[in-house]
Amino acid sequence: MREMQRNFADQEARWREEKQVMTVDLDGKAKRNEYLQSEANRAERIRFDLSTKVAALQEKVVNLQETLSRERKEKLSEVDSLTKERDEAQEERKCLSTNLKLALQVRNTLITPVLDADVFDTCQPQDRHTQHDILLDEIAKSGGDKALASKVLDLENKLAESEAEKGNLQLKIVEWEEQAGKFIS
Repeated sequence: MREMQRNFADQEARWREEKQVMTVDLDGKAKRNEYLQSEANRAERIRFDLSTKVAALQEKVVNLQETLSRERKEKLSEVDSLTKERDEAQEERKCLSTNLKLALQVRNTLITPVLDADVFDTCQPQDRHTQHDILLDEIAKSGGDKALASKVLDLENKLAESEAEKGNLQLKIVEWEEQAGKFIS
């Protein structure tokens, strides 16, 4: 019986010791569990914040893509329009050039006897109106057709204006092509 009591006391001491070890182990695991739970909660909050930010960024990307697509279409439409205007201007230039050639032939047959052509061609642009009047008076004095000469001079002026307009349109086209190149790349 004494031995049983001793065995029981030894067993009880071992159980107390095991209980202390398990209590310490349980406390450590409880603290670790608490820490891991708080980290899991923090990670969930961060994941939620990041998913919200990703959604906002995706919306911005979609909006930017739509804006870029719309602007690209507008620029391409403008380039097409300018190209069409350029083609029309070139066609008009060809017509005016043809008319000018015909007018110059008429002018040479009418004006050469009346007035030396170099005098009119070398005048300054601001003097053209005065030269135009002088030329018409000279043609009238020599019996030439004043209306036809006036028409020839008007055609020359229109051709000069068309050439200036063509240059401006070509500059605009170059600018638009550069801008379109920037948008495309």
